[in-house]
Amino acid sequence: MPQDSVQVLVNGESRQFSRETSLISLLASLNVASKRIAIERNSQVVPKSQYGQTILESGDQIEVITAIGGG
Repeated sequence: MPQDSVQVLVNGESRQFSRETSLISLLASLNVASKRIAIERNSQVVPKSQYGQTILESGDQIEVITAIGGG
């Protein structure tokens, strides 16, 4: 793995990202709108207000959970 990238697990799938990738950038790379979703990083829910400041680190386990409406 190149020194300028990090390896993380996203929804159970191993993926590689450049260093300094934030959760906002992660969502963009996955084509996921940031509305009606929640993100867990290493089993801890990350507040939406922190998505831009939370930088991925090698070994992180990320779960992106999408809320589905219905009734």
